[in-house]
Amino acid sequence: MGTISKRNKSYQAQVSFYKHGRQNRITKTFHVKSEAKQWIRKMESFKDDNIKLNKWKMSFAEFFEDYIYNVKKHTVRESTFQNYRQALKIIKKYAPNLEVRHLCYENVQHLIDIYSENRSKRTSKDFMDKIKPAIAHASGTQLISTDFSRLLESRGYDADDRNIVLSITEYKKLRNFVKTNHSELNTFIFVIMETGLRRGECLGLRPENISKDEIHVKESIAPNTSDTELKNKAACRTIPINEDVYNRLMSLPINKDGYFFDKKFDQSKKLKRILKKLGITQTTIHGLRSTYASIAYSLTKDDVYIIKLMGHRDFSVTKEYYIDILDEDNIKLDSKIKTFLSDF
Repeated sequence: MGTISKRNKSYQAQVSFYKHGRQNRITKTFHVKSEAKQWIRKMESFKDDNIKLNKWKMSFAEFFEDYIYNVKKHTVRESTFQNYRQALKIIKKYAPNLEVRHLCYENVQHLIDIYSENRSKRTSKDFMDKIKPAIAHASGTQLISTDFSRLLESRGYDADDRNIVLSITEYKKLRNFVKTNHSELNTFIFVIMETGLRRGECLGLRPENISKDEIHVKESIAPNTSDTELKNKAACRTIPINEDVYNRLMSLPINKDGYFFDKKFDQSKKLKRILKKLGITQTTIHGLRSTYASIAYSLTKDDVYIIKLMGHRDFSVTKEYYIDILDEDNIKLDSKIKTFLSDF
């Protein structure tokens, strides 16, 4: 049975259990004796399942590691699993002593806040989204009494987005350059600009996925892994293309592995040099995807059609991270407001 010791104005509860033939002890301090008794009864009930008691005492980093290898590894694509491994490194760095028994909203939010201090909101959210299912799992297996994952918030700062949406004028200037200067890199940039494909999806294009008026997205190449699965079910889609895109792709020599493009991930670095040469606002390959989304939405104003083109599950992601008001549209809207106000 557990024991309770009076310590000044508090009560220290202690429960013993055995692990690998050795006696271990867990202690916790309470201000009210009845709460100490209730805690002992709960811990004693765990003795029928020593594994649960051991997990309750382990560090959150250890629990998270068990969780991602025993649960997540079998349910997510390899590249996503690598992101969970990165989250594990962050937990080990910023909360090495946080134990499962001390998991609560305040402690986990503090971990997210510390990590977010010098990072953007998007980066902070990505980290938080890896932690939340682990908290829910701990609650579902009754290691913690409350699932507080929905209360967690990502902080971070509003960084100057690197994935800048180009104006129509800049878009046309870059498009004309990559269209008239043939190379594998320029073809890659041209296809991204004309389709809004993710970088990995563009790297995963094969001749059999292309027709004269459509691209069928079936694979995505990820760095540091052989995984070619798409990001999600919505990513498996068909995108309309014009004859210029088809001809540019089919003019490329096919690699030995059957893909159009080499499996490199330095396109944004090389794009930076091209943009500097042309005097165009600096952006990234992902920024070109955002530009495509913004232009497509400006032309169609159709939420359902846009999320289908982008391979998203819902419009909220598209709206928050991809679509921006084009400079040209902004000028038109400013003019409408001025005209409206001048009529008073």
